[in-house]
Amino acid sequence: NAYHQPAVELGKVAAAGQLELMLALREALSAEPRDVAALATAVGSSDRAGVLSLLRHLAANGRARREGDGPPWTWRFAAPQ
Repeated sequence: NAYHQPAVELGKVAAAGQLELMLALREALSAEPRDVAALATAVGSSDRAGVLSLLRHLAANGRARREGDGPPWTWRFAAPQ
């Protein structure tokens, strides 16, 4: 059964970590927009690229508000209005 293979278990553990980070980011969002570095620091993550990816996902699904049209490192994110 493929469900019980070690790689499947590693995938489930990795997904759980990403979901925890996403929930922490949602809680860290406020009305005041902050950049990716500030939000990564707020949730205790050193993976800014991963944080940016999750913030883009949240913004695309209406669970965060993105400000800025320049390069991604200039974007700021806030709680949805």
